[in-house]
Amino acid sequence: MKKILLLSCFLMLSLTYLQAQIIVYCESPASVAGNKAFTWADPAGGWGTKDLNNPIYSVKDTLMLMSDGTTGDTLGCNPQIVDLTGKIAVCYRGSCEFGKKVQDAQAAGAIGCIIINHSGDPVAMGPGANGATDTIPSVMINTADGAALWAKVKSGVPVVVFIGNKFGLYPNDLGFYAVDALTSRVTANPALVSASATEFNVPMGAWVHNYGNTSQSNITLSGVISGAATYSAAATPVTLAPGDSVYATIPTYSAASYNGFYQVNYDVSDGIADDFNADNSFYSSIFIDSLFSYTSFDATTHMPKNSVNLGTYAAPFPADYKTCIHFRDPNASRIAAMGLYAAAGTNITLDLSGETIDGLVYEWNDVFTGLSDVNFPASPWTLNQIGMGSYTYPSNQQGEMVYIPFLDNSGNPTAIPMQDNKRYLFCSRTYNSTAVQLGFDTHFNYTELINGNDQPISLVIQDTSYYATGFGVDYTSSITPKFRTNDMGVHEIGKSFEVTPYPNPATDIIKIPLKGMNGIAQLKIVDINGKVVSTQTVKVSDDLTVNVAGVPGGNYVFNMLFNDGRNTSFKVVITK
Repeated sequence: MKKILLLSCFLMLSLTYLQAQIIVYCESPASVAGNKAFTWADPAGGWGTKDLNNPIYSVKDTLMLMSDGTTGDTLGCNPQIVDLTGKIAVCYRGSCEFGKKVQDAQAAGAIGCIIINHSGDPVAMGPGANGATDTIPSVMINTADGAALWAKVKSGVPVVVFIGNKFGLYPNDLGFYAVDALTSRVTANPALVSASATEFNVPMGAWVHNYGNTSQSNITLSGVISGAATYSAAATPVTLAPGDSVYATIPTYSAASYNGFYQVNYDVSDGIADDFNADNSFYSSIFIDSLFSYTSFDATTHMPKNSVNLGTYAAPFPADYKTCIHFRDPNASRIAAMGLYAAAGTNITLDLSGETIDGLVYEWNDVFTGLSDVNFPASPWTLNQIGMGSYTYPSNQQGEMVYIPFLDNSGNPTAIPMQDNKRYLFCSRTYNSTAVQLGFDTHFNYTELINGNDQPISLVIQDTSYYATGFGVDYTSSITPKFRTNDMGVHEIGKSFEVTPYPNPATDIIKIPLKGMNGIAQLKIVDINGKVVSTQTVKVSDDLTVNVAGVPGGNYVFNMLFNDGRNTSFKVVITK
């Protein structure tokens, strides 16, 4: 087979054509067919490869395993002894730079290259020393998909894969992707604030595209809800010329009450067999119980899915690194936050055992109407921490969702009452580790939701940098807070107090008098340039002794924050 060239007449049509997503799709055999999750060698990142958003650079061919003659070596790091002419080369990640693998495949005649991650999801690929001269389309796929394809090829079964933008490739090709679908404003919401159709409902709709090269009529987008309720509706049928798109609106789903797990399925069809049906449907879910989330949920366990994507940030990760989700509800005073679920992971060579992540809740006190508001706060945001808990990994629980309860000053589980229409951030944070990444979900793309409600969803804080849309609307923090009935009343939060530490100046030891106070607190030491030089969790009982022998001489501000919001700040001079 040969590189796919599309008819020149298609290139003269509207740029709407180019909105088709880049895909990695296995066409045959059926046992391994389908879309594959991937990252790609993007020329914007320094590669010499062509822009796969342009359909003329798409490729489709049979796969062939790379081999340099080394027994058992599947890494593609040396000149090839096999002729890869006209094939899509396949190798595993490891040992050498990505750009070197692609260079070796290209030199042996390959028209494309697939790199299989050695563990987990595909990661961002840097070009290294050779990538700038690599020109063939190159992608990375996850371990499970890669192993399945590898096994078929090794057994002698021809495996055909398409890489690129499929616009104009097929006559009958309707479709849409996660970026096109209007999702529910959340994937989980507490039942206590979902008591009626006015408190919770599910708007439905999606952009539908004609990616094919012929006109299509009677195109219908349908939506079906199953599980805790049954609902079926469809948008008004439309006709689309090649390259055209339309936003199809399905009547909003609403009910007098909500409880349980709801599966939401979209499907587009015109009654004709689609030549590429892998993008004809999209699913989401909604869980109404005690949780709040934007992440994917397991249909059987009704729990947030495990999800860590180490490709979202190039290690080492920032030492003070938080991923957060935004929460605000007009009836929030009915509920209190008990804790949150979060996930973390490291790269393949590191173990999570002994690592710690924090669970945090902040009041977000900046005043703004939405992300597009000219008054949207610049860094830093005005955040008041009102709850905290920690989880130290007893074993290597890579990617597992773990529960972090909020603790009171005695170290006992507590619940933080919410306030109506108050903005909150629920966050997980790495604990002074540059090796730990926090969990994200990539099933959803919240473009259409944000276009409609203009509200923050998933946010990232790296040291002193604040990102209102995190890593992007297609990377959503998997943090999931848990709530209960607010039967405690409003407690006092954010109360500051004064202390006089001694000796000051100090050399090795400083004592902080906290007579009558006890509990868990976070102690942060900040230098005169605003750099955090130390963060630690301390247990207070009357007086606190802090060892500063390892802190360089200079002027510092010590900040202490208790789990119940009490806080103090004071200056210390350290001499050496």
